[in-house]
Amino acid sequence: MILTVMVGCKKDEAVDWRTLNVQWLEHNRADKGKAWFEANNPAGTYDASCFHETESGLQYYVLYDGVAPQANPESYVYAFYKGSLITGNVFDSTSVTSSQFYLSTLVDGMSEGLAKMKTKAEYVFFIPWYLGYGEDGSGAAGYANYIPPYSTLIFQVQIDACGN
Repeated sequence: MILTVMVGCKKDEAVDWRTLNVQWLEHNRADKGKAWFEANNPAGTYDASCFHETESGLQYYVLYDGVAPQANPESYVYAFYKGSLITGNVFDSTSVTSSQFYLSTLVDGMSEGLAKMKTKAEYVFFIPWYLGYGEDGSGAAGYANYIPPYSTLIFQVQIDACGN
């Protein structure tokens, strides 16, 4: 349904309320993600010496530091992982075997985080929306792997092997 709105719009401008509602929800999701990141600190939840934040805004927690070699931006890794939203909804995970990834093909936050890891390391990444799937999201609504726009992502990752 298209309605004409007089407040905040030109008199003749038509507004699609469904589109406005979706835009409001997306920005609200970004705000919730931002608030979640501000509250996500080591106090009481994490060993502060294992909790880090990069200049880009990626937060990560080192569960196990691993051994050499270390991944780099041109690397590929074999990894076990579980990806979820801050709501707890899991959108993707490996099962019994690790999956191969080239760091250059992943979302920015995951590439940045994996490049910090060594073989056999296990980290938890907290990826803000702008380092994840951004304002577009990923997948189709209604499917298990759907990632809404402006979503904060959480990945628990263990590198099985890496190479160049």
